[in-house]
Amino acid sequence: MTDIRVRMAPSPTGLFHIGSARTTLFNYLYAKRYGGKFILRIEDTDQARSTREFEQDIIAGIQWLGLDFDEGPGKSGEFGPYYQMQRLDLYQQTAQEMLDKKLAYRCYCTAAELEAEREQQRQNKQPPKYSGKCRHLSAAQIADYEADGRSSVVRFSMPEKVVAFVDLIKGEIKVDIGLSGDLVILKTDGVATYNFANVVDDHLMRISHVIRGEDHISNTPKQIVMYEAMGWEIPQFAHIPLILNQDRSKMSKRSGPTSVTSYREEGFLPEALVNFLSLLGWSPGTDREMFSLADLEQAFDVTKVQSSPAVFNMDKLLWFNGQYLRLLPQADLISRCRPYLEPQLGYWNEAVEGAIVQIMPLIFERLTKLQDVWSLCDFFFADSVAYDLGLIQPGNKTSMECQQAIELLIKELLNIQHWQTPEIETVMRAAVETSGWKIGELFMLTRIAVTGRKNSPPLFETMAVLGQSKVITRLQVALNKFSQPS
Repeated sequence: MTDIRVRMAPSPTGLFHIGSARTTLFNYLYAKRYGGKFILRIEDTDQARSTREFEQDIIAGIQWLGLDFDEGPGKSGEFGPYYQMQRLDLYQQTAQEMLDKKLAYRCYCTAAELEAEREQQRQNKQPPKYSGKCRHLSAAQIADYEADGRSSVVRFSMPEKVVAFVDLIKGEIKVDIGLSGDLVILKTDGVATYNFANVVDDHLMRISHVIRGEDHISNTPKQIVMYEAMGWEIPQFAHIPLILNQDRSKMSKRSGPTSVTSYREEGFLPEALVNFLSLLGWSPGTDREMFSLADLEQAFDVTKVQSSPAVFNMDKLLWFNGQYLRLLPQADLISRCRPYLEPQLGYWNEAVEGAIVQIMPLIFERLTKLQDVWSLCDFFFADSVAYDLGLIQPGNKTSMECQQAIELLIKELLNIQHWQTPEIETVMRAAVETSGWKIGELFMLTRIAVTGRKNSPPLFETMAVLGQSKVITRLQVALNKFSQPS
């Protein structure tokens, strides 16, 4: 096998998209599987929309996922620079070589002339493409245009042919390239267009495999004919299917978070996101689901990526994240939770950390992302809890019966000398027998009174962590609620 060199070439015109993250992952894994190199190249020729902020977000996202690149911005490499706007001279040199070889020509058509041509094609119900009228300009015509001060673009002379290539994922693909018209490869300001810059960069950087999204399939034949015209080796192509929402609509910000930054801020772990993304469209051929990055580096095979779109299942991602959260040592888990807890509390000290150490074993089974940690434990720190009286009162019990049950609970719980889980459980179960209540009803009344919610961590352990004073105070508040006339 030839030396494997793959690249990720994002445009810094937006935050690092989850689809781009998966493409980055697949490139990284392919390189690692075969001992190759993974290159990051920033395609920043869209000067109007490219920003330094987006570039930093992309690089930070890649590094956060653990997908470190071998060559790219900030790293040494013999094939740099790794920003397209720093490679303009290379594009201009190649464009001139194409002009010299009659593979390309200068086009002096104005925007108005091009629009008039497209309008005529629309009226004739013809597919819009450049007619190629500047392809055969005489020297005198060129001289006249130059004398008039007309600016020019450089167009590649597109052959009339069907281009066929074998995609590593989708198999053989055939496209009639003649329908494209002659492509602009250099704009009037000397900046290369996407397809041309892509070909020049991939050739000069010796890219062996181009692994990218299937939205680029239409670009591939255009690029192949440029490789052929220049006599350059054509890389192998693999086009990854799209990621769809669960309703099979296209992913968009309206349907949920789409950037890696959003998932990071919500408290997803990079290990979980990598594991989840790896299985979006790729299968190891077994029922195994949990893969570390090192595992994936050994198992990944791009030819096993499915050809149909992958569906983004948020519930599955939450499951993965929960699994990885529960693999963390408690000290590490608490450290990662702190940025989500401290702003809510307004402070952080040894007492808080000690409380979290007690609380974490009660909530971590229900924790699916770090952002949710406060909602799972806020009632432990609250001075009081709020709830609707109708929520706490069983439908078959009167207010008086609820008062009597709570009075019994307060009396028995006050008698506990050592406020520990076993002692609390013993008293609570005895109260069931004494009160004549059903166990579920009495425990639910207690749960809501002391936590403010129907769903909470295990009741006895929760009461132990809350402390005797806080539990009794909250039960007293509930008693007072039932005592008030309705």
